[in-house]
Amino acid sequence: KPSAEAAQISSIIQKYILGRPDISFRFISGGKDVYFSSGDGSLKNAIHSVYGKDIYLKLIPVSFADGSIKIEGYIGEPETARATKTMQNLFVNSRYIRSDIISNSVKQGYLNRIMPAKHPVYALNLLMPYDEIDVNVHPNKLEVRFKEEGFIQECFFKAVKQAFDNFEKLSTSNYTLNSQ
Repeated sequence: KPSAEAAQISSIIQKYILGRPDISFRFISGGKDVYFSSGDGSLKNAIHSVYGKDIYLKLIPVSFADGSIKIEGYIGEPETARATKTMQNLFVNSRYIRSDIISNSVKQGYLNRIMPAKHPVYALNLLMPYDEIDVNVHPNKLEVRFKEEGFIQECFFKAVKQAFDNFEKLSTSNYTLNSQ
């Protein structure tokens, strides 16, 4: 059906927009703009064009590095958690992948901030050396194998925990300043 095809195309375009915020994308379906991204290089703006203002206003920045591993992007505040994983977007060197181990590590990083049946919203990019990852695991290259899987899991857990720590410190200091 055309509606099913449009939904699949929509999902692919979302991943392109979030994976390459430096490129402008426009998706028109049924004569209407479904997605339009500016291509200004801002992941936060790309998230806004895909998920809208409500999610955009509830984003927490993630910036983490450990050796040759770097994790950049955004996680949603706990109240943005969803019943499905459809708003979980993970990229390795700007290429979309799926990874249950990373999804679980991100969720663990929320440290009981969300209900067990809920799934966090995120768009995260893992930057790492190409020789540390095997992309030939899945026919569509959607799943990968990491040479040091445990280390990668630990990095994502720490990245999310650190993002929350920074966010809560900032929220507390803003509250203190506004209360005085």
